Amino acid sequence: MRKKTTRIFVLFLLFFGIGDAAAEDFQVPGDLDGDPIVSSEELEIAEQDQKKGKITPEDLEKIRHISGYSGVINKI
Repeated sequence: MRKKTTRIFVLFLLFFGIGDAAAEDFQVPGDLDGDPIVSSEELEIAEQDQKKGKITPEDLEKIRHISGYSGVINKI
């Protein structure tokens, strides 16, 4: 019984340890201030960066897509 409890505890620690590590590396493309929302100002900066060649058109489309969800997140 004790071995089973120990195994469950170790698996629990591994599961949440990996989850925390993954969450720390999570970044939202186009977000400049560290929150998970792409504001209209950040979207404008991304559009300027794409015109300057700093980001690809595909990256800008991802940022626009994420920005579209930002309004939904703010309403919740």
